Amino acid sequence: ILKSFGCDRDVEYLPTTHPALHPKRSAQIRVANVAVGFMGEIHPKIKQELDLAKQIYLFEIDLTNLISITNGFKKTFNEFSRFPKIQRDIAIIVNKEITWQQIRQKVIDISGELLHNVELFDIYHGEGVGSGQKSLAIHLIFQSIVRTLVDTEIDALMSRIVSVLKQTFDANLRG
Repeated sequence: ILKSFGCDRDVEYLPTTHPALHPKRSAQIRVANVAVGFMGEIHPKIKQELDLAKQIYLFEIDLTNLISITNGFKKTFNEFSRFPKIQRDIAIIVNKEITWQQIRQKVIDISGELLHNVELFDIYHGEGVGSGQKSLAIHLIFQSIVRTLVDTEIDALMSRIVSVLKQTFDANLRG
């Protein structure tokens, strides 16, 4: 939804509480520093009252706020690339106070137009990760619309990403 409004790069997910959501597994959705919704796991009491066997996740987006921020849909045509994507996954260990949004924005800034997508797919706290730290597993997809990327080029970019994350956030590769 946020991508269709052209604001998927300006979004932040901030930990918050909501009466319908799990107190530790919920976030406020903000775009350009304006609250546009909530997302998270359904509250355990509601899950129990409804006798739900599985974890249920939900979200709510205030389209009125979203439209006012983005001036409606930003329909633009982006040329499809006929060149293959290159995928890389990394896991980094950072101080637990560092947010995913900070890491994500830094990766976007470093990668430029070659970065097609960046996603957080796991957060881990526990054995093997120091006290006061967390491990973030990140999925990166690189692609060009004008040429085929080569592994050595992406390997160099990944090294730069890791180096800048180390300098900026004292991040270390996990494993």
